[in-house]
Amino acid sequence: NYPHQYLSLLSSCKDLKSLLQIHGRLIVSGFKQDNFTTTHLINSYSLFQKCDLARFVFDSTPKPSVIVWNSMIRAYTRSNKHKEALKIFHYMSEKSLEPDKHSFTFVLKACTGISDLQE
Repeated sequence: NYPHQYLSLLSSCKDLKSLLQIHGRLIVSGFKQDNFTTTHLINSYSLFQKCDLARFVFDSTPKPSVIVWNSMIRAYTRSNKHKEALKIFHYMSEKSLEPDKHSFTFVLKACTGISDLQE
């Protein structure tokens, strides 16, 4: 189906303008968010350090999977917003979602990032 045709375009975006255009086309075409496409959008926005846009995608996801939560934690960590990454992890646990090994990897990176900032 059509949303998955855009995934290769998302991962090949060289600039934010192209990413915004592809995301816009997804929305206009009636795209219903699924966890797979949402994860790709969050990861793509995080490559451009656009956590606000990644968070918008995350917040508009009806029932994010653990993979989507991990993508948001990773997006904040990539952008050196380590405290935000930990807040997302905490919020994830409040939702009674079971973290996986990737969750802990990203949280450890966030903790390391906070430690580096304090030195």
